[in-house]
Amino acid sequence: MKKWLLLLVGLLCCASLAWAGFGYQVQMAGSVPAVGASYACDASTADICEDWDDADTFRLTWTDVTTGGTISAAAHAGTLSCTDKGSQAITLTYSSQADLYARTDLGSAQAVLYGSVYFIITDRPNAINGTYRTIIAGGGQTDGSSAGIRISIKESTSDQLQVGAFYNSTTQLGTFTNINEDTWYRVSFLRSSDGNATNANDTVTWWLNGSEQATVTNADLVLVQHPRYITLFNRDEVAESIGTSVQIDNLELDYSEMPSACP
Repeated sequence: MKKWLLLLVGLLCCASLAWAGFGYQVQMAGSVPAVGASYACDASTADICEDWDDADTFRLTWTDVTTGGTISAAAHAGTLSCTDKGSQAITLTYSSQADLYARTDLGSAQAVLYGSVYFIITDRPNAINGTYRTIIAGGGQTDGSSAGIRISIKESTSDQLQVGAFYNSTTQLGTFTNINEDTWYRVSFLRSSDGNATNANDTVTWWLNGSEQATVTNADLVLVQHPRYITLFNRDEVAESIGTSVQIDNLELDYSEMPSACP
């Protein structure tokens, strides 16, 4: 079914590339690269995928807000396990206390959304302390606020980097897990709602490197926070984040199943 849908998109859409923001703003590609092409995210493994490499493989339109720094495509830092999926990642560097994020529009709110993305913290000159810095969020707001699902990083009281998840804007999903700088991590999530204003059949789960970290069933998910907008990085940045650099790569989103480990 996904292959037929992708073929239909290919017939109906035309490739369009407009340079803006963090180097590009790309419309849905007019032709889908061959499955397994070494330079492209494999569209057969997810409904939506993005690897920020060659322009003809981009599938999403990105809008960026760079008041607080820069967003660009750059070569991978460190060692990424998905070595056959291109050489570039989206790279963010905070330079001031202001908004810094990229956003894409799924077109409609999604009651069920599976997501997976890789990230690495490459530079952290100042302690970010107990404040939460967003890696990826999905919700109904264009700036990533009041998100239905959010993966964030923070520091413990001993300056240990940690990653964790939230749903319904501010409800923590399980506990935060220790991570290190200069190491790639894969975070995945499921946010599933039955579409009713009750808690029955609502589930939220998040994973780190394929290991389940926490699950909440009967989660009573907020309907207006169903993900329509996917945002990367953070609004209302704090001064402590100045100088911090983050890379993100291999974003996958699916409406019915968890995407594969490498797109």
